[in-house]
Amino acid sequence: MVEGYAVHGLGMEALDLFYRMKEEGVRPNSVTFLSLLSACSHSGLVREGCELFDCMITRYCIRPEISHYTCLVDLLGRSGRLGEALDVITGMIAEPDGRIWGALLASCRTHSDSVLGNYAAKKLFDLEPDNMGYQVVLSNIFAGDERWEETERTRKLMHREEVRKKPGWSCVQVKGMSDVFVAGDKSHPQVGKIYEVLGCLARQSEESRDC
Repeated sequence: MVEGYAVHGLGMEALDLFYRMKEEGVRPNSVTFLSLLSACSHSGLVREGCELFDCMITRYCIRPEISHYTCLVDLLGRSGRLGEALDVITGMIAEPDGRIWGALLASCRTHSDSVLGNYAAKKLFDLEPDNMGYQVVLSNIFAGDERWEETERTRKLMHREEVRKKPGWSCVQVKGMSDVFVAGDKSHPQVGKIYEVLGCLARQSEESRDC
């Protein structure tokens, strides 16, 4: 229920449910607090979210995981408290990963902080050098701040390094044998039969929709 409220941005309802849990003696766990922090983040409940994070550690002795830190950074970042969000990352027990730096970078874009955005982006490039998405975000931050030289430099760097998104793929397992299919790839030895069946399925789908 708490997660459901969080998904739909109903932060106060999620908090009310949490207070009912405490009144009835239901002990929250790390997943409960993760959902509560997410609810606060999407509802702009900064004070409540920070209090919950502190409550999780001091009252319930739950050690925060990277997901909890990421929610807290997202919560602070969305409200424009970017310096505090950075302090959370630098002071956390767990090792920062791409998710948490990505949350900070997204907030830097929202609030047009190109200096901190550039710092977060460098951390992301070290962790995920082949992820073009972060470089696009950084380029947009520079453009929003009218730092055209940095914008052009970032875009040229993207082309020079020939950064590419990893293609989508799927895997099908039949009788213990696995076949991997990559988007746009036609190297499978039975590619002819595969596309023939796909075409048949597509036609059947069209016909059933027309009925």
